[in-house]
Amino acid sequence: MKKRGVDTVIFPRLSGQRGHEVQVCQPPGRRRGLFPDGERAVVDDLLGKIIEIAHRNELDLFAWMTTRYADYGLDGHTDLRCIRYNFETKRMEPSRGLTLFHPDVLRRLQGLFRDLGRYPVDGILLQDDLILKHNEDFSAEAAKSFLKEVGSLPHPDIFYVRSLSV
Repeated sequence: MKKRGVDTVIFPRLSGQRGHEVQVCQPPGRRRGLFPDGERAVVDDLLGKIIEIAHRNELDLFAWMTTRYADYGLDGHTDLRCIRYNFETKRMEPSRGLTLFHPDVLRRLQGLFRDLGRYPVDGILLQDDLILKHNEDFSAEAAKSFLKEVGSLPHPDIFYVRSLSV
């Protein structure tokens, strides 16, 4: 790669969903995850190995990280989900991803990025899931924040004058 002019490698989807850790065997009693310590324990530290190989070959390595979609292992925690307004049904429904307004989600993301910071990565590429769509986050935690900042509760009727297709 270096001989062909490549100077940077992006290690994609450090997410737990279709992430690289699923390619290794999982011994009994060990959880899959992203990093070799803490709550995010891994079976095999592939990121560390890839960084070592990249740096040995004088390549920079950027970690590609999800944010709101880092919901692996949180099945059943609907209170941590982002809520979106569905224009067709005119109802609120769970959306893909976590709400960035919930303190537990923020602690989770801080932990993930703290763990990532222990590695000598040359940069971090943030997945575009960090950005909310215009009809996303009507969760209870987001509503509390909106009320505090604006003085009223968020409701689609005050955001959308006419129906739009998404």
